[in-house]
Amino acid sequence: MTTVCLVRHGETDWNAEGRLQGRQDTELNENGRKQAKLAGIHLKNEQWDAIVTSPLKRAKETAQIIATELGIDHLDEMEQLV
Repeated sequence: MTTVCLVRHGETDWNAEGRLQGRQDTELNENGRKQAKLAGIHLKNEQWDAIVTSPLKRAKETAQIIATELGIDHLDEMEQLV
């Protein structure tokens, strides 16, 4: 059986301001980095084999922070997730 977990990127300044980002390539803010770390800590309770991410900065940084927590050293990027 395959288990999939969808995680939205952490907060950006645009999120905090209530602005829509769409495909704009905004970065995480400090709160977003904390959120990603907490998500990674929470996800440690399960076994994960891979992380797939959008190539957008906010998604990749979120994925990388989670990957670090999980001990996963490779991210798979999918342009289709933009």
